[in-house]
Amino acid sequence: MAKKSTPSTDGKYHISARIIHWTMAACFAFMWICGFSMANLVQDESSLQKVLLNLHIWIGVTLLFLLVARVVIWLTHRPPPLPDAISKFDAVPAYWIHALLYILPALAVTLGWANINLGGDHVTWFGLSMPKVFPTVESWTGFNGEELSQTLHMWVAYTILLLVVTHLLGVAKHRWIDKHDILRRMTL
Repeated sequence: MAKKSTPSTDGKYHISARIIHWTMAACFAFMWICGFSMANLVQDESSLQKVLLNLHIWIGVTLLFLLVARVVIWLTHRPPPLPDAISKFDAVPAYWIHALLYILPALAVTLGWANINLGGDHVTWFGLSMPKVFPTVESWTGFNGEELSQTLHMWVAYTILLLVVTHLLGVAKHRWIDKHDILRRMTL
């Protein structure tokens, strides 16, 4: 494993981590809007739903690549320490929320990939066929892996959304109640 560098002296995350953070934030916002629209606002099997599905898949695969890059950056560039004024009461939940914001997106992409593969299709990324990771399985025992993976994918996505809202509320609390400008650590 690569040795982590020393934290930045300006108290900010490495520039590559900041760029990827905000790119992922924009991608997540798009994914939730797109996913919600596909499931609730657009007619099933319509051409618009197919376009939204392709966009959803493409951005999902992009998020997977960005997540891998983010982990590599995290392993090679230590994040700046939290300010000393941050209590353990705040630091411990922040640690777990951040950890889950790495783990759950990987799980959401895996479940989305499973949903597509189990349904007999290949994941494509802007026209490039990706490996088929999960086999196509016909439901002969009443178990439908495609439906289960789709349902789990949706619930993991909503859980990520809840964590992001919690994350944003924590940033707001630190900024306006505790008067710690921790958002500056992630600004470009």
